[in-house]
Amino acid sequence: MAQAAESPIQEKWDGDHLDRASSARFLTTYLNGIYHEENKDAYAGHFVLNLNASWGHGKSFLIEKWVEDLRNANYPVVKFDAWANDFSKDPLLGFLSELYAALDPWLKDIAPAKAAMRNVKKSASKVISASVGLFAGGAAAALTEVSLNALTGALGASDSTTDAVASKVADSAGKLADRALKEHRETKKAISDFRKHLETLIKAIEGNNKGKRLPLYIFVDELDRCRPTYAIELLENIKHLFGVKGVFFIVATNKEQLCHSIGAVYGSGFDAATYLGRFFDQEYTLPEPNNRQYAKFLFDKYQIKDEDRFITPLHLDEKHFPHLQATFAAFSDAFKLSLRDQGQTAHRLKAILSVCTSEIVYFDYLVFLLMLKKKSEPLLNQISSQTRFDSNKFKEDLSKIFNLHIPMKVPLVSQWNGVMRESEHSIVDLVDKYLQKISKTKWAYISASRGDNDENFRTELAFLREAKSTSSRVELFSFAEYPNLVNQVGQLT
Repeated sequence: MAQAAESPIQEKWDGDHLDRASSARFLTTYLNGIYHEENKDAYAGHFVLNLNASWGHGKSFLIEKWVEDLRNANYPVVKFDAWANDFSKDPLLGFLSELYAALDPWLKDIAPAKAAMRNVKKSASKVISASVGLFAGGAAAALTEVSLNALTGALGASDSTTDAVASKVADSAGKLADRALKEHRETKKAISDFRKHLETLIKAIEGNNKGKRLPLYIFVDELDRCRPTYAIELLENIKHLFGVKGVFFIVATNKEQLCHSIGAVYGSGFDAATYLGRFFDQEYTLPEPNNRQYAKFLFDKYQIKDEDRFITPLHLDEKHFPHLQATFAAFSDAFKLSLRDQGQTAHRLKAILSVCTSEIVYFDYLVFLLMLKKKSEPLLNQISSQTRFDSNKFKEDLSKIFNLHIPMKVPLVSQWNGVMRESEHSIVDLVDKYLQKISKTKWAYISASRGDNDENFRTELAFLREAKSTSSRVELFSFAEYPNLVNQVGQLT
């Protein structure tokens, strides 16, 4: 293999909490290596990569930053948002529009490439014209008109004219077949011409002395969100029109979801995964982030930032992991929440914080209840029921399902927000003071009488960070009302 150039991708990206830059660096070096490979037999100099990851795993962020770095390194780059163009009946129209918009300014100082691009556009218009569906166009209309006219005449005619009508319909069908063959030949020629002009364009770029680099990178994002028929047609166009040396596609999908969508079109017994394999040379699945990385990603996405009104135990200074994210990640570990469930929990957390905009928030207890909602509604209902709450029974039932007794290092924090020392506490320890407070009242919601925001209660939470400036804060929601809030926000899907 010829020596590939150093990766144009930065070591780090701002806001890259999932370390997607490392994937982009690897893939760029790998794909450039394929393009520069001296033996082209394997991929014929073109390539289609399926970038696979579940929703919410940073595919769009990766593509956005990847495109930016490639453009800065003088590569021709096209970015096509399939979902944003899903309204179009013809995927090729929207795709070509994005292709022209991206490449026209990039080619402005390469005269041969500009001339080749004009030919690409001309041949593309012929492809679009020739590929109009046969039975959506004039041929079908002609057949319908002739058939209806013939049959209408036959209704008022004698039986002796039946053979004549049948002969006329047969003649029309023959003409339709001839027209179909002609349109097929025209479509095939249009596609061939388009590919030839695209090859000429790539060669013109390759021979430039303006510092331009190849391959041509074309990114397709959000394909799995599109109508199944739209996604299929777009992939077919990529396969038949753009299989040209120097053209590299990166198609971002949630492959599992895309397979479900395609299966809905072709039937449950259809092997959608094998079908998709026709379009992709290889698949790259983004590495799964750990819970701390994902907490950073989610809190950045939903703009959940530390405020002095949040009370939570896992407090670290700014040089270390932020304590809100640490709390969320530790609880996700304990509940064994999937990344998808963590994403939904963060979304619901943001919704509650948007309602509670100024009052004190017992952050650890709120996160605990939100995750309990995801994993066991019956246990959450024990806390929120109007009958007397038995904290010991609750903790016993909790322990049967979740291992929430794993010790965690929790800094003991003074009322001046200074770390005194570390202590070991489990998830159950962190919420036990809240549970005991509820169990001491006859009815769970009697404690909603605003008596829980006094200094005595917060003093009992000795290992919790004190909220600063509490005198200016108001508790609009007692912590005993939190289960209600969690159940309310749980209606959001």
